[in-house]
Amino acid sequence: MTPTVEYVESKIGEFNALVFGSCLPPISVKLSKARSFLGRVEYRKKRSLFGRKPDNLQILMRISTAFDLPEREQEDVIIHELIHCYIAFKGLRDSSTHGRLFRSMMERINREYGRNVTVSHKMAPGAVNPRLQEVRLNCICVSLLKNGRWGVTVCTEAMMKKLDGLLPRYYAIQERHWYTSTDPFFNRYPRSRTAKIYKISREDLDVHLPDPDNKNNIL
Repeated sequence: MTPTVEYVESKIGEFNALVFGSCLPPISVKLSKARSFLGRVEYRKKRSLFGRKPDNLQILMRISTAFDLPEREQEDVIIHELIHCYIAFKGLRDSSTHGRLFRSMMERINREYGRNVTVSHKMAPGAVNPRLQEVRLNCICVSLLKNGRWGVTVCTEAMMKKLDGLLPRYYAIQERHWYTSTDPFFNRYPRSRTAKIYKISREDLDVHLPDPDNKNNIL
């Protein structure tokens, strides 16, 4: 999808309320054709004489339109930038740009809201990330968790049996099945070497799963 100013503003309002308790100040939005970043926050601030909290903080969020991202990834980019906004607005200090405070907030948001916000969301130049278009064979474990959510683990064939033994140790899984697929849709998920399940919608599974006859029943 290609974001618009209206879309980004609506998502800022949505996640400000949902994740940040509606505490953030107004945030201006500008679109960019830059291929060096997906999102970036710029702000001007004046510090009060006796306090650490910035006064009259003006925040600008720039979002690139040079990349064709799925909507959920675009939302994660916006949340990433809102974490920066929160830290700046509250006058908090971090150990670095993406230091301990940022990572702590990011991990909490991912855990509590089922997101996949990452520390770095820079992409190689190009309108579409070439990795997302690559045709390659992925082994995919589809897990139905006991909380009713669906998740996927993508790996190479060499890691399949190892991960099949590890996943139940770290997640409450109701059932799981293995598939192989060359659908580029699954390239957006990192190839796992450790037990990691990424959230996926039932609708995406229905569209992108291979034929059930291709299922590897190794359970």
